[in-house]
Amino acid sequence: MEEKYNYYNDDFVICRASMDDAGLIYDMMMEVYSGLEDKSVLVCGDIDYVRRNIEDTGFALIAYHKESMTMEPAGIFVFEYPGESEDNLGNDIGLTKEELLKVVHMDTVVVRSKFRGHHLQKRMLEEGERQIDNNRYRYLMATAAPYNKPSLNTFWGSGYRIMKVKKSMAGWQEPYC
Repeated sequence: MEEKYNYYNDDFVICRASMDDAGLIYDMMMEVYSGLEDKSVLVCGDIDYVRRNIEDTGFALIAYHKESMTMEPAGIFVFEYPGESEDNLGNDIGLTKEELLKVVHMDTVVVRSKFRGHHLQKRMLEEGERQIDNNRYRYLMATAAPYNKPSLNTFWGSGYRIMKVKKSMAGWQEPYC
């Protein structure tokens, strides 16, 4: 039987999401997005994106605050296996077709405002890295707006590096890590 809770410390528990969590994940993405002063720092998918990643093309993690009576959701992180799709970030750095199949996107991550400052993005990133099959996947890639310092610092502090800077649909430059 798969253990639901993979990572925990005194304050938070991080677990892999199930299809039952798709609505919660989507609602949290929309909550965080609506509260952003600069909405160009976050691109969110729709509910189908969330369901597709949980069921078929990836997985998602949810961080819960343990001190809350109901284990209040604090953050989410969606990981995607893009395969040979045009959206595979490996295309931007010249990976071969064979290498594209070894790419994982560390895609959407949000942390509710009242839980910021607890390094939840880093904690969820580390748990996601543990859950990825290293025999099958080799390239972990993400995008971040250059002025989204907390996200950039998380990736840099975790050993990721910028592979390419590119103008995106949102109009800002994205470093690929």
